[in-house]
Formats: sequence, structure tokens, C-alpha cells
Amino acid sequence: MKQPNVSALNITMYFHFHFHLICKVLLSLVFWATFTTTASSATYYFSDREGDDSRSAIEARNPETPWKTLDKLNSILVNLGGGDTVLLKSNEVFDGMLILKGGGTLTRPIVISSYGSGEPPIVSGWTTLSKWTHVGNGIYCNKLDELKHKTHLLIINGKIHELGRFPNEDYIEYEAISENEINPLSSSLGHEWKNASIAIRKNEWVIDTHQIISLENNKITYKADNSYFPSNGYGFFLQDHIKTLDRFGEWFHDEKDGKIFVYFGDKAPNSYDIKVSSQNNLLINTPKTRNIKIEKIKFSGSNKTSIQLIEAENIEIKNCSIDFSGENAITAMTVPNIKITNNQIDNILNSGIYLRYGVPNANVSYNNIQNVHLFHGMGQNGDGNGMGIFCRSDGGIIYRNKLKNIGYSGITFNGNNVEVSENIVKNFCLVKNDGGGIYTFEGKQNKNYSQRIISNNIILNGIGTRLGNRYSSKLTHPQADGIYIDDNASNILIKGNTVFNVSRSSINLHNARNISIIDNLVINGTNQLNASHDQLADPVRNIHIEGNRFCALSEYQKILKISSIKDDIPDMVKLKNNMYVYPENQDHIFEINYRQKPTKTRNYNTQNWKYSGLKDENHSVFRMPTSPALNSLKSYKKTLDNNHLFKIASCLNDECKIEKISTANNNIINFNTTGYLSGIKMDIGKIDPNKSYLLKFHASSKTPTTLNIYLRHTGHPWQMISRTQILSVQSTLSPYEEMFVFPENADNGSILIKTEEPVDNLALQDLEWGEIEINETQPDFLFDYNESDREKELILSSEWYDTQGNIISGKIVMKPYSSIILFSPKP
Repeated sequence: MKQPNVSALNITMYFHFHFHLICKVLLSLVFWATFTTTASSATYYFSDREGDDSRSAIEARNPETPWKTLDKLNSILVNLGGGDTVLLKSNEVFDGMLILKGGGTLTRPIVISSYGSGEPPIVSGWTTLSKWTHVGNGIYCNKLDELKHKTHLLIINGKIHELGRFPNEDYIEYEAISENEINPLSSSLGHEWKNASIAIRKNEWVIDTHQIISLENNKITYKADNSYFPSNGYGFFLQDHIKTLDRFGEWFHDEKDGKIFVYFGDKAPNSYDIKVSSQNNLLINTPKTRNIKIEKIKFSGSNKTSIQLIEAENIEIKNCSIDFSGENAITAMTVPNIKITNNQIDNILNSGIYLRYGVPNANVSYNNIQNVHLFHGMGQNGDGNGMGIFCRSDGGIIYRNKLKNIGYSGITFNGNNVEVSENIVKNFCLVKNDGGGIYTFEGKQNKNYSQRIISNNIILNGIGTRLGNRYSSKLTHPQADGIYIDDNASNILIKGNTVFNVSRSSINLHNARNISIIDNLVINGTNQLNASHDQLADPVRNIHIEGNRFCALSEYQKILKISSIKDDIPDMVKLKNNMYVYPENQDHIFEINYRQKPTKTRNYNTQNWKYSGLKDENHSVFRMPTSPALNSLKSYKKTLDNNHLFKIASCLNDECKIEKISTANNNIINFNTTGYLSGIKMDIGKIDPNKSYLLKFHASSKTPTTLNIYLRHTGHPWQMISRTQILSVQSTLSPYEEMFVFPENADNGSILIKTEEPVDNLALQDLEWGEIEINETQPDFLFDYNESDREKELILSSEWYDTQGNIISGKIVMKPYSSIILFSPKP
């Protein structure tokens, strides 16, 4: 090869240049060789207080000479190998964000953990606010130039404070105009809300926030985001404006000017520790990160999601603490084999663990998750927000987690071969409705999944909320269910679970199919089991219900409620060997709704429910000693006698006929109807919500019939103001006394006596109406559960009945994740 012709000077320069280049390469190889050895693994130490990023990799292996920052950690991760460990010093705070890169092997993952004694190291996204200026009316301002985005979190002395809002507590009802316009149904809001945002409840399970464009002629126009349309009758409130600040700790962030405004009233802000979230994420990854384990680290103060993983594999998060997240604690998408175990998750504005898609074989176990999505208008828009755990995973395991105080659903799952077992869910649906302690949904895709199990979970206190919802009556129960199997969900075994105290249905099957419900204990729902089919999805089919104990603790609760738009009630559910527990003064425990036109509702008891087409082979009944009974009356004062009620009684509609017969001894009302839900109306005037009332009468019917008796507004809004009393009338004249305990207020109220079917010659006589005072009692019961993995002893100081009617006393041993309900004997 022909050589270049160079001068001596050029030769010298050429030599020096390449010599230095070679030296740099050699030094780099020596430096990084410490990360690439395959013979042994290495441990690297980080200390915010004692570290120095200029130290060598060899020095950083010594806890006495650690590196300092997360930036340094991020720079070396890609060069670590299987079995290498990175340790952050305990009791220290590391500001910034971890960025996972590269990874170890399946058997020898890279580990990021802690060293030293004391509290776990904190990866922090907080910025402390200290320089305050009073701008008037108890409001102080802090200008923070480093906030480059809207902050979601502000804490004072370690407690989340809510964005300022108007009105402070409630919502304002609205009328929907279009996708981005509403009319407030209240007095004028004024025009001072420019650049504010509006939080709109659009349905039971969605609260969206939007920036206001204009407020003119009492019409609010806002920027829509192709989410849900607003719906008439729901509510809204305003936020993100200085005029909303009037309670201690309320705040808003003027993103344009980089200012935080907080209301302190007559308090001095410098006497408080005030922080805002300034780092969006605290841990993320580059694509194809794999085989990394994060443990014994605390993540605190993310403005958005604390740990966000996308396109990774075999990531484990264990024994960590995640608190104060502006969105989710953990989000994962396309992360097969993710494992999230034994973590503490607290104070999360949106959702706890959110495994959105692409997460086969996810394992979510032994986590404590609490205080999630508790602030109206501070979560994310649209569906799928506000959950403790969301996991869409084939082969997923959701096991022995403890969840408490969740704004929407406790656990939401989907996928094939999923097991949701031995979890504890307490206090859910606190901000949104139409959710469950455990929830699943399929929808329009209508896919048939397989091998899904919900077993041995304990689900307590599905509360529901009325705020911003169109519940005009306290008689309407917010939509919170225990176990909720929604539109087209299929192939699930629900076994050995406990559900206690939910506002709607303990177990709710909405357009579900191929479900087995076996050996569950469900207590104190409005409906213990609800199965319904409507136009939103396929019919309810192949529901097998066996060996369950259904306990209604109130005379107004139902054991079983079934409804359908088809004439197919007997095809929906099959029952066998179940136990029905309900009060002595309750009888009609089964409700069937036929939603074909005309709509019909029938109430049945265990003697006549065979006429519904349903049956339960080998079922048993326990009637518990109970609740408000007539012998608990303290006083009775008659206010309307038989003569008055006889005169004012009238037909409810044109399908009925009343014949009034007066004799020397009595006044008799004979009633006949050929229609459904016809009846008699008696206008009685003022109904006081602070009083209780009693209706007395004698009745007989040529053909046995069921009556529904309740109080209602005489005119608009025509709503019920009491619970419905349901009774059976036979051919023999019998006395009836029906109580209405603390109904709702009505200036003009009516008594309605309605039939469920055509009636031939219903006779009413001896009618009386009066005010009563009662000693209201409730069933005396003992409910307990074992939320541990060890047996639990329960010592009884007196005798109790179990649901079989056996007397129980002394010591009871409860198995792990089991429960018990016992009833006091009669006085």
C-alpha cells in the first residue's frame, strides 16, 4: 500500500494525537471494566451527604467513598451486569429521578436497594416553599420559577391540601347543552372566573376537569377533550382560581406566572412546612430494560406517576414505600412478568397500581394500599381512574393485598387465568359510584375469557357518594357494589368471599354469563345478590348459585333481585342449597323486575316465589330476631280516622275502580283493577321528616294479592318520601299496621296503596293514620373476620345463634381470610 507523504512535524502531531486517543480509550476500558466482569458481581454505594460523583467506580464500591447523585446512578446503570447491586444510604434524600437502563439476567437481576440503619432512602420530587408574600384576604403567594409544569400536589406539614373550589363542599346542578357547554341551575356565577377550570361529574363514575373558555349569560363553555358528554342532573364546581381560596390550605397554581397561591387566613405561612411536587416521575425506564429489582426505597412527591414503566421485562418492586403521587403510584405498559410485592402505597391522587396492558403473568401481592383518589376534581379525566389496583393480565395474580379508603373500585381485573384471592378491601366508592370492591368489565369486545377466580376475599363498606349525583331522595342508594361483574364479563368462579355493608348489591351481575357463585357470606347490602339484563350487552346466562349465606339485616333489604328486558327470568340463574337469613318482620325477600312493556315488579317470599319460575333445591331459612316491631311503640296519636280516609280515597289511574260502602258500623272500600301497578291514593297533607307515622287497617282479597304501601309527594316532583312496606293480603279479613319511620319532608303528601297484579275485590276498612314514637331497634348481631394468614380466636362472653339456629358460646377459631356472623337470642 502506498504510504502518505508527511513532514516530520506532521508525523509528530499525528503520533501525539493518536497517543492521547489511545490513552483515553485505555483509561475508559479500565474504568468500565469494573462493570463488565462476568466472574463476580459488584456493589456500588450512593450517599447524598457524603458522596462525590468524581470518584472512581472502584472507590464507589466502598461505603466510605460513595457516589452522590441520581444523575450519576443513571449514567452507570446501562453498564451494570447480572448480580450487580446499587445501594442508596438510609435516612437520606435523593432529589430527582431514577432512569432504569439495560439490566441483569433472569436468575441474577440488577438490584437497587438501601444500606445502613434507619428509614429507607427517599427518592424525592418535592420542592419546599419558603418565601411568601401576602396579597390580601389571608392569601399568600410564592413565585417558583423552577416549576416548569402545572403542579398537582401541595402538602402542609405532611398532609395533602385540596385545590380551592367553589362551592366549598357541594356541587352545582347543571343542564347539559352540548359536549362543551352547560347551564348552571342556580343563581348567576358572575364573570370573574376567566382562566379557571371546571370539574364536572358527567355520570356516576366520571369526574372530568376542563379549562373554562367563557361564562356568559350563565352559560359555561369549556375546552372539551373527546371524553364523556355532560349529563343532565349531575353537578359541577369551579377551581384553579384565586377567588376559590377561602379555607386554610386551599391553593391554586397560576402556571402562566409561575406562582402558587395559598390561603392561610390569620396564620403565618413561615411557621409551616410547605412543599409542592415538582418532579413529574421518580422512576422511569428506557425501552428493553429487563431483570431489575427495586427494593427498600421510598418514593415521595411525584407530580404525576411515581414509577412509570413502559416496554420493560421482569421488573420487581418489593418492600418499597410510595406516597404522595399526583397521578398513579405505579403504572406499567408492556411489561411482562412484573412483580409488585409487599409495598406501602399511600396518598395517591388517581390510582394505586395501574397495570394497563401488555403485562402477562403480573404478580401483585402483599401490598398495603390506602387513601387513593379521595379528592373530587383532582384525579384524571375519563374511565379507569380512581382504583386501588387495576390489572389487565393473562396469568395475573392479585393476592393478599390490603386496600383501604379508595375513591372508586378497590380491585379491577381482566384477562385469562386470573386469580384474585385473599385480599382485604375496606371503604371504597368514596368519590365515584357504579364500582365495586372487586370489579371486572368486558364491554363491546365481548370476549370469552377463561379460568378466572375470585376467592376468599373480604370486602367491607362500599359507601358510595351523593355529591354531584342526581340523587334527589335519601331513599336512593348510591351505586357501590361488593363484587361487581359487569357488561359481558364471563367465566368466573366466585367462591368463599365475604361481603359486608355495601350501599347497593353485595354481588352484582350485570349482563354477565357463565358465573359460579359458591359458599360466599354476603351481609347487609340493599340487595344481597342482583342479576340484571338490559340493552347494553348480552343476556345473563348460566349463573350457578350454590351454598351461599345471604343475610338481609333490614326489612327493606332484598335477598335476591332479578330484572330483564326479556321474558327469561328462569333462564338467568339456577339456585341450589343456599341459606336465606332475614328479619322476622320481613317477608318479601325476592324482587323480580320484568322490564318488557308494560314494566312490572313482583315481590315474592319463600312460599310463593315458585310462581316466578325460580326455585332453590334444599334451601334453608333463618329468621333473625329483630328490628322495629309494633311492640316497640312508645306512643300513638290518631290524626286521621276511618271516616276521613274513606272520603279522600281515590283511584290512582284509569285502570282501577273503587266502590265505597257505608254501613252503620263501618266504611268499606272495595277496589278492583285489571292493570298492573294500579292502586288507591289518599292525600293527607303535611309530612314531617322528624316524625314517624302508623297506618292501620283491615284488609281481605278475593284473590290473594301483594300490596306496596308508601308515602309520596302529592304533586310535583311526584317522588317517594318513604320506604315501601310490602305485605300479602289473603281472603280472610286480617289486621295490618305499617310504620313509616322518619320519612322525607313534604308539604303535601299522599298514602299510596298499590297492587302488583290485577286484583278482584280488595276490601279495606277500619283505616287510621297517626303519629307514633318508637323504640327503634336493629338486629343484635356480631360480625367478625380474620384478615391474617393465621388462625384467629374469638371469645364469646354470652350465647349467640349461628345462621343454622345453633347456639354458639365459648371460643371460636376462625380460619385465615374467613368471617362469621352470629345473632343474639330473643330477649
